[in-house]
Order: sequence, then structure tokens, then C-alpha cells
Amino acid sequence: MTASAGGARTFALFRPAGTAGARIAGDCLAQDSQAGISGMRFSISETAKWGDVSVGPKIIEAGVKKRMKAALKDIQSGKFAKGWVAEYNGGYKKYNALLKAGQKHDIERVGQRLRSLMPWMKKRSVKGVQAAY
Repeated sequence: MTASAGGARTFALFRPAGTAGARIAGDCLAQDSQAGISGMRFSISETAKWGDVSVGPKIIEAGVKKRMKAALKDIQSGKFAKGWVAEYNGGYKKYNALLKAGQKHDIERVGQRLRSLMPWMKKRSVKGVQAAY
């Protein structure tokens, strides 16, 4: 499933909850594409598009929607923010451990190897903090 299926379903969940459409679209899609879902679909194979539209709905099913609604409730109630503040005050221990585990995932190693075979792709550094305020 491509990111577009998950992004569209996230949008469909959060929009009725009163979240601004532009905010949701930005959060769901900005990291993946500058051209929205259509742009992402333009950039992938027909096989991947087929998986997006035919398999994606089977993956993002009622149980996932229920857990997404619970996450939204935590955001709306302030529970998520309180947890993030506690994580910050505690020195980011769990946060850093989760990020480190993600960096060790096989997809990172495979992706790095694949990108090395594509010299036309711009090399990007993803070390450090991107969005510092």
C-alpha cells in the first residue's frame, strides 16, 4: 500500500472531527509529495497503484479506524501533548529509542543500497533536526 491510501483515510477520519482540511492534507501528504495523492500515484508503477486502490482499503479497516479515532481523542483532550511534554522533560529517552529502532529497520538498509544505484538522485542528509523552531 502506498502512503496515499493511508493519507486519504487519515484525512477522511480527521476532517469530520473539525480539523482544518489544509492542515490535515499538509500533515498527511507534505513529506511524501509536492503534488498530493495524484502526484504520488503518478510517481509509482501501475502495479503499486493497483495495490494502493485495491489492497489499501483492506488494510485500513474498521479496527485501524477505531485506533485512529482513539489517537484523535488523545490529541483533542490534550493527553498526547502532555505525554510529549513529559517525554521532553524526561530527556527524550523513549523517543530516541524509538527513532533508533526505526533507523535499524531493514527498509533503511535496503533503501540506502537502492538509492546508491541511482546516481541521478540528489543525495540528502537526514541527520540532525530538520524542523527546528
